[in-house]
Amino acid sequence: MGASDFGTNSMPEIDFNKRISQVNDYLKGKGMEAEYLSNEEAVSVFNEIADSNGDVDAQDFALALAQQYDSSIKDIDDLDKDYYYALTGIAFADGDGNSFSLEDLELFQKEVEKYTEEKQQENTSATRNDNGVLENAPEYFKQRSSTTASDRIKVDNNGTYYVVADAFNKNKSDNIDCYSRLITNVYGYSYDSEEGKKLMDALLKANPDLENGMQVGERINLVNAQEILNPESVQDKNDEPKTFEDYSSEFDSEIEDDALNTMLNDDNLSNEEKMELLTKAKTNNPEMVEKYLQNDDTFYVNAFIDMVANSEYSIDDIVSFSDNYNEIQGDNKSLNVGSLYADFLKSYVSLYEKAGESDEVDKLEKPTYIAKNIEQSSHLSEDEKTELLRRIALATGYMVHLGRR
Repeated sequence: MGASDFGTNSMPEIDFNKRISQVNDYLKGKGMEAEYLSNEEAVSVFNEIADSNGDVDAQDFALALAQQYDSSIKDIDDLDKDYYYALTGIAFADGDGNSFSLEDLELFQKEVEKYTEEKQQENTSATRNDNGVLENAPEYFKQRSSTTASDRIKVDNNGTYYVVADAFNKNKSDNIDCYSRLITNVYGYSYDSEEGKKLMDALLKANPDLENGMQVGERINLVNAQEILNPESVQDKNDEPKTFEDYSSEFDSEIEDDALNTMLNDDNLSNEEKMELLTKAKTNNPEMVEKYLQNDDTFYVNAFIDMVANSEYSIDDIVSFSDNYNEIQGDNKSLNVGSLYADFLKSYVSLYEKAGESDEVDKLEKPTYIAKNIEQSSHLSEDEKTELLRRIALATGYMVHLGRR
């Protein structure tokens, strides 16, 4: 990954919460001792490398901040891509993505404080309604009665639910002070039931120290009862195909190229749906989408071949689809699909024939351009080339092998 891989294109809007989270996670992985990145640390780094105008190169700031936690980092190539994009992306706040200005720093401080406060609030006791039911919690906390200990369940910053063991008190029905009450009050099952035994076994595996009994103040990580008691239903749910709406919601914010790859290879989506999702992805991740598609045009070529072979699509439909794709892809006409390009050329010849029948050849790429690519293709035999050129001439009236009418 060279420095040139890090482009600077302004974003429609900046998801500060996600970017601060990515910065935090990366630095924490490098040995950051504090639970959250501190403003003081960011300001100290900024002041050390700021120029006389009080500005800092965005790359330099990302590098210097990371080096505070890992001295082995020497240059941009050593940085994690997500961390770099997250931090330098904040530099776009004032419209200049190359410089991390004082204005950017002040906004950065504000967002760090906001992020830290929100995360600290997450690590609090969950709330329950008037019926004693834990709100906004997973379904696997059964909560069968108002005496359950739902107000004791907490969630940490990694999304793990847990409880803290209470001191023994026989007079408190919602106490969590023994195995029996742990199963009954958190999951709503009897400790002696088949379900209770399975859950207890899973809890012991998740909390090895629990084998020695429950100690006052001990943290006990909770398990997913649905996975333990009904794994088939969990698997069935995981096997359900994602819908267009699922992808659309996911693509509302920044995504990585693996998410794009999954969507483009999902046979449950139509080509039109994929194009719509590509457009949304381009809005949030312009550089990533262009780079992905310029490295792999397989989706477009397969979609093009399918549309040409389908009589329901008109010439205008296919031309519009191609124009939209070219715009998303960055108007790079060089298709990167390997041997599949030969199939694309054959399909384009069929498109000429389809357009010739309706006198719409002028709506397509000039035959001489396609003919040139046919002649230069290493994936077509000489006989195939001759036949394809003959078909173009018959369909369009162009003597393509001579480059003229």
